[in-house]
Amino acid sequence: MIDTVKTILFASNLNENSRTFFAVTAALAAQMKTRVIVLHVLERLQESYEGIAVGIFGASRWGEILHEYRESASEEDSEKLIIGAALHQLCQDSEKSVGGFGDKECEFIISEGDIVEEIVTQSKNHHCDMVVMGASKGSPSGITVGPYIKSVLKKLSIPILIAPLES
Repeated sequence: MIDTVKTILFASNLNENSRTFFAVTAALAAQMKTRVIVLHVLERLQESYEGIAVGIFGASRWGEILHEYRESASEEDSEKLIIGAALHQLCQDSEKSVGGFGDKECEFIISEGDIVEEIVTQSKNHHCDMVVMGASKGSPSGITVGPYIKSVLKKLSIPILIAPLES
């Protein structure tokens, strides 16, 4: 089954572990020479998406990333611009760590709606052969599989890889 993987959907929530989760996806995609669909589903959070991006990359580096991305992007919506810049940078960073993998192999989708339904719909629309999602912090002794992962597991018949938290 793994030999037939041509497209991987990476479901990103842009949390503090996104780099780690995407690194797993990038390494797998580079090894298998697959296409990656990077999906982020907009949901209303108390914290702004810009605050999340600063948490991932640091304030100084985020300013540089956003400036570079604005010059090349045509996105009007500032929230989608911020998310797009962060997702684009995750792909760029992965190229350094795994080599031969950059944003040419990544397609970005920023959608709105129910997270589980969007993951299911987008994975089917793009004929994905695998979905990668990140684990959650669980009990003090380990990690847990959250409700989104459990729901996706029930609704899809393709492999779901749960990327581990950084130890």
